[in-house]
Amino acid sequence: MGAGLGAWLLSACPSSGFLCQSDDQCIDGDREGVCTSDGRCAFSDEDCASGLAYGELAGPDLAGSCVPVDDASSTATDDGPVPSSDGASADETSAPACSPGSTCQPDDPCATAGLCNDAGSCVVTETIACDDPPSPCHGPGQCEPGGTGCSYPPRPPDAPCEDGDPCTTGTRCDETGTCSGGEVCKTDDPCQVAQCTPEGCVIEALDDGHSCGDPASMRCCSGQCVDISSDEEHCGGCSSPCAAGQPCQSVAATPLCALHPADTSGRCVCSNSTQCPLGQQCGSGFPYSDVCAPQDPDQCDGLVVDLGLCPSYCGY
Repeated sequence: MGAGLGAWLLSACPSSGFLCQSDDQCIDGDREGVCTSDGRCAFSDEDCASGLAYGELAGPDLAGSCVPVDDASSTATDDGPVPSSDGASADETSAPACSPGSTCQPDDPCATAGLCNDAGSCVVTETIACDDPPSPCHGPGQCEPGGTGCSYPPRPPDAPCEDGDPCTTGTRCDETGTCSGGEVCKTDDPCQVAQCTPEGCVIEALDDGHSCGDPASMRCCSGQCVDISSDEEHCGGCSSPCAAGQPCQSVAATPLCALHPADTSGRCVCSNSTQCPLGQQCGSGFPYSDVCAPQDPDQCDGLVVDLGLCPSYCGY
């Protein structure tokens, strides 16, 4: 309180103390008080049941003592309600939600503690954070009333979830709220292989010529499963194309050969050697002509199968 104002108040007040008419007359330094219903200035004191204690100008019999609960409300001037420090009217503070300066429980389910301000409102001082579900099969957290904890509603069964394993796919929530199931590094492509690494699943293509199903002529070529007994781009082996318009004939189409081969590979049909892949020769003699036959391993992607007098062919 300024020296001038204090001196004026002391000279103007009888020994019974200063009588106030409004809250704005109750200022002590940087403290803002209230004018009680009995016309005395009082200030926040958490040791008092009313939350208020009389100021030093209330008179020697009252100064420093607790304001009775019934007298703790502030007065009003003839002009109407006196604004409080936070903008609330005297009518709003006449029955505060809490005693100024006392601890309280805010009306916020995430609040664990609060403190009553001078306007009688409970202000949040501590909160809990419900942002850490116990598993991927629980939804965002919700605060329980009174700041007593968090609840995490379970996600519905069969809901997709992420179990944290970089090598599992297709995991889902079960009835117990556990993220489980799924497959570890799987690929449905017969010409691919899946491997688990610290970074996750790595999908790689199998080598050319790798078997990829039945019959035995099904082979992997550039990551695709093809039938080398009929595929005109991969006849007898990967990247062994027949000439335009020329078919790929299965080696099973040469039944007169003594070493009749199984249906495992193919030969390009030709009318001359320029129509044969990889330098193979177009046969012209008994028992089968007009089919391409390799003469050495360099003319095959895999290996040469020699049938004696019959046309040889490429295979794996």
